[in-house]
Amino acid sequence: MLVTEYDVGPGAYGVAVAADGAVWTSLTGRGELARVGPDGQVSQIPLDTGQSRPMVLARGPDDAIWFSRGDGRIGRTDPDGTVSSVPVLTPAGSPYGLCAGPDRTLWYTLMTADRIGRISPDGGSEEFPLPAGSMPALITAGPPRSRSSSVTSGRSSASRETRRSRSTRTSRSGRDLSRLVR
Repeated sequence: MLVTEYDVGPGAYGVAVAADGAVWTSLTGRGELARVGPDGQVSQIPLDTGQSRPMVLARGPDDAIWFSRGDGRIGRTDPDGTVSSVPVLTPAGSPYGLCAGPDRTLWYTLMTADRIGRISPDGGSEEFPLPAGSMPALITAGPPRSRSSSVTSGRSSASRETRRSRSTRTSRSGRDLSRLVR
């Protein structure tokens, strides 16, 4: 296996691959994103504030790169490099994990608020409470056609996935969240 390293700057944290093959990473301490194009060209993209603390990145249902921010916002960068962000409904909840859901929305976790949420393609958002102390961290969609997702939480290092006839989402505590998927 051939491994090629690129110097993107200090503090590289999250990573995601865009539809065009570019690799994106967050430079948390600098409030920037870095992009390594398919041709190996490295570019840094400053965000609107150095205090944004970009963290986890994911390719969204719209093929844009979405990223959690430590300032209570979810960021998005278009394929042309335009960067925008939206506040989550519970900004003090520390948005962290992200994934494109089977319902064509972007799902996110709010670690310190014991909530998960989603942003729809039209920009609307919803949040859903989890049991106190859940500390949801990462979230991921299940395998293709499964219409399920898994959430990891601070209560355990393992995630649990449950499948039902249509779709199911569970928290680590086992709470059935299937009503959230439309």
